[in-house]
Amino acid sequence: SSSSNGANPFARQLASGDKEVRDATFAALAKWLNARKDVPMLDMKKIWKGLFYAMWHADGWDVQEELAERMGEAVHEMKHKVALCYLGVFYITARREWIGIDRHRMDKYLRLVRRMTSHALRYCANRDWAEGATSDVSQMFTRAAMAPASAPNVPSERGVVDVGLRLHLAEVFVPELRKVAAGQDYVEVGCDPEKENEGNGGAPITVFRGGKKPTEKKGVPGAFGREKRPDTKSKDKKTKDAKKDLGPKKRDPKPVPPSSVALLLAPFSAVLAVDSHRALHERVVSEVFEAALEGADGGVATRMMDDPASDEDDRAECAAAIMVRLDAETLRKMSREFIDVGAEPGVGDLQRESLYALHTMFKRAARVAKAAVEEKAAGGSAVVAEGVVEKKQKNKVVAMEESEEEEESEEEESEDSEEEEDGSEESSEEEIADFPRKKQRT
Repeated sequence: SSSSNGANPFARQLASGDKEVRDATFAALAKWLNARKDVPMLDMKKIWKGLFYAMWHADGWDVQEELAERMGEAVHEMKHKVALCYLGVFYITARREWIGIDRHRMDKYLRLVRRMTSHALRYCANRDWAEGATSDVSQMFTRAAMAPASAPNVPSERGVVDVGLRLHLAEVFVPELRKVAAGQDYVEVGCDPEKENEGNGGAPITVFRGGKKPTEKKGVPGAFGREKRPDTKSKDKKTKDAKKDLGPKKRDPKPVPPSSVALLLAPFSAVLAVDSHRALHERVVSEVFEAALEGADGGVATRMMDDPASDEDDRAECAAAIMVRLDAETLRKMSREFIDVGAEPGVGDLQRESLYALHTMFKRAARVAKAAVEEKAAGGSAVVAEGVVEKKQKNKVVAMEESEEEEESEEEESEDSEEEEDGSEESSEEEIADFPRKKQRT
């Protein structure tokens, strides 16, 4: 272990001011992490200290976007225990360093939090939302990301001022969960030199004041050893080579089962039970739990999907919301858990107020979900019954039409037979009248 001699071979180089050194170091780090079955907490903290400051040195929208994506996607190649440590120590490091991030660099770290959270959820989706993996990731969020630093058994440093980070995490959690469930979490980074305004890496041209593009040296490596952008004067370079394809573009939708949704929301109910920031309570209630209820059975997303007045964009958003499933049974169970936690001794007034509000909200949603399922089942039965009646009526009409056709055919046959009889009588009379002449000739 590198911690045995008190030094980590990656930490200092990851924080280097030389971009080529940072890129090469990350490539070596990724291989090292993928080969490990376990990484000591101290080593991982040193690694993330370096990674955090690698983002600090990243300049340019495209470089920052790719760096955030590379840091997030690295988790998918790691073994389970290392992956959990990697994700958890990221949030611990971010909480510790959050107060020192200035307003000029805040956007890049907000983006990093969003991408790391997305890949943590994708990690669960790639395992089909298995209860074991989802529970482990949920506990990681609880202990490393959401619980206040003053809470017991929280590995982050006490006294850190990180409410801004947790507010942001509460804001992006459900939208990122919906994207992962709908298979829409792919992020394409890099630039296409054939497209207008993409010579600067895909960022809008307005990013650079006065429409001037920053000067740069050609061939300078981008994040983690890839070219930042190709030489646009080179005609033999294909456009697709300029793109950074980070994994498959098309991901299959993986709806989140209700039991997994409950597990993933648990860190936010846990923080409501112990945290004293009113702003955080309001954000968690509105942006996490109310948002999650939109996709529940009978929720607003389901109703909007059935509304013919909804436009295409609204339907797409509702379809993604419905992928995060909550049924009546799960809603009732969560409602009981909220009231039980709120009734425990030592829970403060603010905490109890938020938990009781969630209890009422989820209890009502459970009734709506049950009624919606019953109505759908009754509607299906009515449709089946209506279909049977309609089929019977259709068969009756067909039978009547067939009998009428038979009667008409019988009438036609009788008329034809009468005509044949008349014709035969006329021919026989002619033969009788002509018979004497025939006899005379003979």
